[in-house]
Amino acid sequence: MAAGVRAKKADKVVARAHGMLEACRLVVVKHKRERAIAAQLAERISEEHALYEARNQSGQDVASSRREQAAASDANNTSRRHPSHKKILGKRRASPASPSDSTTQDPSTTQESSEWELRL
Repeated sequence: MAAGVRAKKADKVVARAHGMLEACRLVVVKHKRERAIAAQLAERISEEHALYEARNQSGQDVASSRREQAAASDANNTSRRHPSHKKILGKRRASPASPSDSTTQDPSTTQESSEWELRL
């Protein structure tokens, strides 16, 4: 009986060892994949850096790319209101400060001004 118990314990130990070995294999495969991905990313970065350096070799490309970036940022920062909105605001600002001033005019002055216009 003792041999049977020892065999079962040995089988458990072997199974545990096989499980650990498989886990280690998976980790190694995972690290290999990660290293491959890292190598691909490094290659892409070096290609993009080479393109950036080639673009910076000529000053015109840099100036045009800066202009494009400025135009893109201006396009992103434009107001959503209609262009005539500023004109309307300007006209409103030019009007009298308080509406009570324009509505409460002396009727005699308006009649006098209209009489003067008729006489001329």
